[in-house]
Amino acid sequence: MGSMWLYWLTLLVVGFLAAGSKIAAKNPDAGKALNVLVPFQGIIGIWALVYGIIRFIDNLSMLDWLDFIPVMVITYLASNIIMIILGFLLGYALIMKFVGGASEEAKAKFAATQAKLAGAQATLGYLAILLAIWHIVQYYAEIAA
Repeated sequence: MGSMWLYWLTLLVVGFLAAGSKIAAKNPDAGKALNVLVPFQGIIGIWALVYGIIRFIDNLSMLDWLDFIPVMVITYLASNIIMIILGFLLGYALIMKFVGGASEEAKAKFAATQAKLAGAQATLGYLAILLAIWHIVQYYAEIAA
């Protein structure tokens, strides 16, 4: 159960960070609360990237269940992919520091990938929040049943 809460919390935090500018524009008080997390955005992003990859690989074993519980399998795999993408976007600046010795071609590919994905960051953030809420509701609905 603890790992599920870590998963849901990670998904929520990266979702709020990714959609932070849109949320702050609609609700300044929420923007102030999100500003507390902004200094840690790079570290949270790298965590989400690594954790998302691990969970994606782990959840590939769920493909056997696709015939029985397709909604759960698809939502978990989608959540993992969104977590990986948002982790990359949020941790981009820190990742670039780590690959400082990489070739200019590799840096250009990183920059091009980041530029392509950045336009969808807020949308993916909202999706991450919705999926986290969905997973929590789904989990507790199964327990109650």
